[in-house]
Amino acid sequence: MPITYKIGQRNMYLRGELAGLYNHVLGFNPDYLASLPSRLGALWNFFKDLRPGISFDVFAMKDPMPGVLGFIQIVSEYCQRIGSAIGRRVNLKSKKSDH
Repeated sequence: MPITYKIGQRNMYLRGELAGLYNHVLGFNPDYLASLPSRLGALWNFFKDLRPGISFDVFAMKDPMPGVLGFIQIVSEYCQRIGSAIGRRVNLKSKKSDH
């Protein structure tokens, strides 16, 4: 069976895009990435790229279940990260107010 490759196909690795966006929004960027857009600009660019014609790493309309399950896993991981970060901040604030 010959392998077909579409020239000019635009792809998005959703897990990697979300990881990069998460790190950028929280300010976890090395100095050599100083030319990145603002946080709001990065969010705009991310959502702008979610348009028809973009292929995703695991999501396909013919078989959407792997993509749906992958998306649920990604959302779950980031909810846990965000929840942990909020918990740490609340814990730090409560420790400061105890003194």
